[in-house]
Amino acid sequence: QGRASFDQKSFDMPRFTGTVSDMAFSGNYHYNVSAKHPERLHLEFSKANLGELETILTPALSDQSLLSHLPFARRSIPDWLASRSMEGDVSVAQLAVQNAELGPVRLRYVWSGTSIEMSKIQVGMPVASLEGNGTATLTARLPQYHFNFQINEFPWNGGILAAAGVVDSSGLGSLLWQHLAATGSFEG
Repeated sequence: QGRASFDQKSFDMPRFTGTVSDMAFSGNYHYNVSAKHPERLHLEFSKANLGELETILTPALSDQSLLSHLPFARRSIPDWLASRSMEGDVSVAQLAVQNAELGPVRLRYVWSGTSIEMSKIQVGMPVASLEGNGTATLTARLPQYHFNFQINEFPWNGGILAAAGVVDSSGLGSLLWQHLAATGSFEG
């Protein structure tokens, strides 16, 4: 639900609301034909589940054609994905990952075709805070992810740890967790 206004060079939909997969959200959308990234989208969720968000984004994250399931097939990039030029931010007051409450999440993104650059990722976990940045690359049959992170004030054995590292993965659903690889260092 929302109101829209437009002219020859722009389209605005401020303060819209909706529900997708039982997750209520609100946001703002702005299109300006002369901007570096013509589309700007801000979304806020009070609660969201990572698995449900992945399902919603599946048309962008992976090739769903019949041929894409063959091991030798290359991904066919649809025109709407190749031409995507959007920036914005997402805020989730309470993110759940596989039914575990993670905490509030905020991030900024720039989506250019088959690349999504995420910056200023902030996760307020119950016992620590996580900050980072990352990339999702959508050129392969399944998405490829690369993140740099830093965790601060993590309680461990009566002390406090700080950690920094890199996380790489690929896939959707359980494959994302199976392909997870991380390296890093900690002190404390």
